[in-house]
Amino acid sequence: MAAVSTDYSGQGSTKITPEVLQEMLQYYNLSRQEFINTYKIRPLVYIPELPYSAKTTFVIMYILIFVLALAGNSLVIYIVVKKRATQTATDIFICVAIQRSLSSNFHFAA
Repeated sequence: MAAVSTDYSGQGSTKITPEVLQEMLQYYNLSRQEFINTYKIRPLVYIPELPYSAKTTFVIMYILIFVLALAGNSLVIYIVVKKRATQTATDIFICVAIQRSLSSNFHFAA
């Protein structure tokens, strides 16, 4: 059933093709997941996961940065709108840049 080949060391090794594996699963009436669980096969790619404390730290830092950016940008827009002396072309440009920054903050928060 399984294709057996001999490597250069002279010892036999079993190489299972996807087709042969599918036949074996059907023959033994197993799903892929059941096969993996039965023979305790480890995945080929290890996907590390951050510890809970690190995830919590990232969430808190993200919220803190978001709130500070929102407050700071809103304060600058408020000052430019309320003070007639600060309504120059440069300040209007800064307000437009801040508006873009605020919209990107909300975009990444979602």
